[in-house]
Amino acid sequence: MRTTVDIDAARTAIESIVGSLRETVAETSRLKWHIDDGLLPILLRSAVRRQFESLEAISRLVADEQGFAAAPLLRPACEELLWIKYLLKIENAHAETLVQCIGHDEVIKALRKQRTAVGKAPFKELGLAKHLRDYERTDKRIRDRLRQLSRSLQWPVRPSEKEGAIPPMSWVADKVEETDTYNLVYHATSRFVHFSPTELLRRAWYLPQKRSIKIDSQQFDKYWGYFSLYWGLLLFLRTTSAAADEINMDVVIDSDRVLRAAKRLGRIGKPPIITAEELRWKAT
Repeated sequence: MRTTVDIDAARTAIESIVGSLRETVAETSRLKWHIDDGLLPILLRSAVRRQFESLEAISRLVADEQGFAAAPLLRPACEELLWIKYLLKIENAHAETLVQCIGHDEVIKALRKQRTAVGKAPFKELGLAKHLRDYERTDKRIRDRLRQLSRSLQWPVRPSEKEGAIPPMSWVADKVEETDTYNLVYHATSRFVHFSPTELLRRAWYLPQKRSIKIDSQQFDKYWGYFSLYWGLLLFLRTTSAAADEINMDVVIDSDRVLRAAKRLGRIGKPPIITAEELRWKAT
């Protein structure tokens, strides 16, 4: 991509903000915990930690001119922001039940897929057969709890799914007043994590003098890099802000340092999700 974005300035500004938060995130990543506290306090801190580490990884990838590899890290960050805001919006008991039910569903599906992939004997040798039996014994109870929860929280029932199915992200986004974020970021990141002809064609650049095409991820590296830095930072800050009160997170930062960095980013501006350069490709 032929772009005027000063990617080094953007990365320096974001690293300045990240550096000012490193101690706070490290402190938040340690907690005293009892089983009665539930999973939610751990989950919230884990999301903050994961996004912070992803932002550090994005910065390193951009420095190495590997921005294309950074972009897929934005998808889970977007979903985490929406789900965390939703979990904190509903009653704590409902949030804890929901986290446990989703966790159960993820584990039992993974165990069943693993058994299918390797066969029963190797599955048993891996020490997983007993765990699957334990999860299957509690599966009906968990499903019943999820159905009850769906009624209490008035989840939509889609024609193709049974009552108690986890609601779609678009519904969650609407409930937490993040529809604009969902529409923009979710659409943009879909190109990064799914089959997308337009995303693949971003790697192709026509050389008119040679009447040939060069295919290389460097063509759009600055675009991917800045898009990942900008949204990685914004999603992290918004997720952290949403979770801060619940996890007693005291954010201690160098405000002058952050303000200077924010001003630099403001001068660069928000990255678009589609560019004029890629629209040179036209369908025939």
